[in-house]
Amino acid sequence: MQLWDTAGQDKFTTMTKAYLRNAKCVLLVYDTCSRETYDDIPRWMHLVRGGSPPHAPAPGVHVMLVGTGAERQGGRQVPTETGAAYAEENGIMFTEISTAEGTDISSLFQPLAERVCRDMDSVSETGEDSVIHTGEDTCTPVESRCF
Repeated sequence: MQLWDTAGQDKFTTMTKAYLRNAKCVLLVYDTCSRETYDDIPRWMHLVRGGSPPHAPAPGVHVMLVGTGAERQGGRQVPTETGAAYAEENGIMFTEISTAEGTDISSLFQPLAERVCRDMDSVSETGEDSVIHTGEDTCTPVESRCF
């Protein structure tokens, strides 16, 4: 699994589009104590969908909306219900985590990994070749990348 963090910066938009072409899953992360970071989510969701209309699924990409800072109830600007409602409207997964306390991190990666593995296993069952791109000029065929 490779993780790419663009920190929501516009200067990475071109690079982000390139990475999204082959992505199997995407985390859209906002700070629960910053409404501005949450308000940027629709723009990033549009980018993930490759310009498809709002609420259209991103083909072949599992998307999770993640609220960070769940431990900071006092300064919260985005209620849990707001994030959950956006995720439901857009057919994506949702969770909140505490990066300061390191809690609920498994709720972030476990569902994504399971869905990607399930997709890859179904591709293997159809007889299509599965490959791992190692960053070198060769690809290593595999029967399944999920354990």
